[in-house]
Amino acid sequence: MFELSRFQEMKYKDIATTLDLSIKTVEGHMSKVLRHLRVELMDYLTLIIFYLIYML
Repeated sequence: MFELSRFQEMKYKDIATTLDLSIKTVEGHMSKVLRHLRVELMDYLTLIIFYLIYML
């Protein structure tokens, strides 16, 4: 689902139709995935910010 949403730029409604799921299921799944990514990538955010500042 994440790949369909982000890389193929499909809307949640289209993903739900394609995978024969409800829109609420797609929304719930995407919410969990994005929350997980935010938590896991938070440690790298500081490094990215410092890198960008240094490069400017």
